[in-house]
Amino acid sequence: MAKKVIPLDRIRTDLNTQSRDEINWDVVDEYVEAMERGETFPPILVYYDKNLDEYILADGFHRYHALCKLWPGSDVTINRRYGTVENAQWASIVSNTKHGLRRTNADKRNAVRLALLHPNAAEMSDRAIGRWVGVDNKTVAAVRKELELSGEIPQIETRSVTRGGTTYQLQTTRIGRRKPVGDCGDCQSFNGRRCMVDEGVHLPWSKGCVDFKPKVQPGQGNTRSTPNRNSKQTDNIPTARKSKGMVRLHLPSDDPLMFAIEMRYHFSKEYLLGCLEALKRLEADEQNAE
Repeated sequence: MAKKVIPLDRIRTDLNTQSRDEINWDVVDEYVEAMERGETFPPILVYYDKNLDEYILADGFHRYHALCKLWPGSDVTINRRYGTVENAQWASIVSNTKHGLRRTNADKRNAVRLALLHPNAAEMSDRAIGRWVGVDNKTVAAVRKELELSGEIPQIETRSVTRGGTTYQLQTTRIGRRKPVGDCGDCQSFNGRRCMVDEGVHLPWSKGCVDFKPKVQPGQGNTRSTPNRNSKQTDNIPTARKSKGMVRLHLPSDDPLMFAIEMRYHFSKEYLLGCLEALKRLEADEQNAE
């Protein structure tokens, strides 16, 4: 990025590169007074498209309008980058996250909207866009839903997700779906037409409950309490108890790396290390039982 002096009237501000919801003209007047007092402001950020010979404003709209009020038609020092209008738009989205006038909620939502409409975000997850714009991923999800309902953006089937330093494609059509595991009529928690777990009404043909527990068939039961001579003695292995805080997860059964990524995403490092120690103790108990 290099500094360059160009005429103010060469700078384009009408190409949808303003990430704020609107210009605060009171702030522009404050900048004018500060400039008249001799205060120095950072140069505005402008992208230069060599093919179109266009200077496109990306950051510094309030400073730009203050300069136009104070010295219309004059020359101005800019920070110049080479790029297209799309480059300027993408840079403008993140331009006010750490400096300048504090963003309003409307400014943040407008920045999210511009990000979602930009080609760079076509396959980005809500979390990745949130990090770029400087907002919570829930805000991104809410604005995304609005744009999808209005038809301004399509509902994409895959998004690039980075977890634990690994980037992979997430199938968005499968988010929230439960893996079919059995019929309600075959579940211990199903009583007639009612589920005793979530107190919801389920039909016997309902599929995919993550709380599904198969009914114990005649002759089956807890083999730990009645071990036979041919079975391994496992009475000294502690019985798992139900935790107060339970998390429902869909974990891969044949991919250790993805399993580790999902676990690291949902749990702290300290908790997972504690789980590893617990597994080691269980393995030691099983070896001792042999």
